[in-house]
Amino acid sequence: MPLRVVRSVVRTVEANRRVQPVPWVYLAAALVGGMAGGALGRSARPVSAAAAGAVGGALACWTGFACTARGTAELSDDLIVAALQEVSPQLAEGRRRAHRAAVAQTATFPVYGPRESYKTGDRETRSLHPATEGRPAAVTSVLLVHGDPGDVASPWLMVTSSVPHGRAAQHDEETVAENLRQRLLEVEDTTADQTAVAPARWLNAKLVIDGQVTASRLLRQGLYWSVIAWVDDVQVLVEAHDVPPGLPLERMTSIIGRYT
Repeated sequence: MPLRVVRSVVRTVEANRRVQPVPWVYLAAALVGGMAGGALGRSARPVSAAAAGAVGGALACWTGFACTARGTAELSDDLIVAALQEVSPQLAEGRRRAHRAAVAQTATFPVYGPRESYKTGDRETRSLHPATEGRPAAVTSVLLVHGDPGDVASPWLMVTSSVPHGRAAQHDEETVAENLRQRLLEVEDTTADQTAVAPARWLNAKLVIDGQVTASRLLRQGLYWSVIAWVDDVQVLVEAHDVPPGLPLERMTSIIGRYT
């Protein structure tokens, strides 16, 4: 287990490095370290000294690149979760959920989701996923998930609230339509024929948000549908399967209690 914990932590650091080296960089560092070690230990044990120098050179190279991960937002929490994952997956998931909720709570814009009475997805299959951008990191979107979006036999719902920031965390109609089309291709196993699923048309529709009727755009195909609406400066994207398109939304006031 200790070795697995170390491996998980190392992989997390490598995934968060701002500079990712190519393999030959480590090889070059090992060769330089081996030559230095061999030269310094030529009067004693040159082979052992060269081997130690090679290992030291490679480790020094890895450490240098690992330091580029220090400025990564949320790195410390990622390392804790990585270590817990090997000890107790349940504790790791609890920590991960709590951290996501805490980040989502820092959003400076309203986050919308289904009403409290909406029951699709039990507590274990509910989750939220905030996205950040910029330095210092600012929350640009929050995704709320009910159910399993990979399940083709059960209802599921995803609601994303986002605001422009930097490169913008918005969803255009073309991208949303392509995502829906790809889901249908996977369900119908027609990936060999990309024309098997004809593109649907966007329609003008109305979505109830916080009790107010809001103009929106609806894309529907079979049991799948997507809606895009704007509430002031917040874009609301709803993607669902086997859920009534008229599902009303409201501003979330208890994200932590509901999604952790």
